[in-house]
Amino acid sequence: MGIHIGFIGCGKMGQAILTGLLSKRNIDKSLLRVSAKTETTLSKVKEIFGVQTTTNNRDIGKWADILVIAVKPNLHKEIIEEIRTEISPNTIVVTIAAGITLQFLEQSFGMPS
Repeated sequence: MGIHIGFIGCGKMGQAILTGLLSKRNIDKSLLRVSAKTETTLSKVKEIFGVQTTTNNRDIGKWADILVIAVKPNLHKEIIEEIRTEISPNTIVVTIAAGITLQFLEQSFGMPS
């Protein structure tokens, strides 16, 4: 078993994080999954990193113990609306976007303030 790490979005920053995880840690690739909008991105990620990929963000949200949202800030609201009912209350959500506040995340995920 192990901790499942899911990525929603895997452009340059997401790929940089994956590179770090796989080069500096002894992580089983089966514990990593990535979703992205385009098959082109997914093919590239699968070829370079050898991890499972999908276009279904909800599947990643359900599966991940740690969820990395690696999309541009203007896409966060849309992504969170799509996945918020799928993730576990115990899921750790990490965003790499500048300007996304904890208050925004809490409100978007429907958490009490």
